[in-house]
Amino acid sequence: MDLDSYQLAELIDIQPDAGGHFIHSMSEPFSEEDVEEEVLRNWLKHFGLKFHQLHASGHLNRDQINKLVNDVNAKAGFSCSHRKCRSV
Repeated sequence: MDLDSYQLAELIDIQPDAGGHFIHSMSEPFSEEDVEEEVLRNWLKHFGLKFHQLHASGHLNRDQINKLVNDVNAKAGFSCSHRKCRSV
């Protein structure tokens, strides 16, 4: 699911399980005074979601992908590169 800061209220309807994972991906680093970051962190705290910033620029390497899959205890995964996706 893709949520930006204007769509975070959809978490109310989704009711994610506490302890779930929220993966944040953006190319620019956070600023300590970023109001949107504070709003995001408040929503995640409210729902008990774990925050992960896994993408600063470029792609994850193999070790980072393995760590992500293990950390979130993924039951399935898909590798997508431009026009092709495959189950992993």
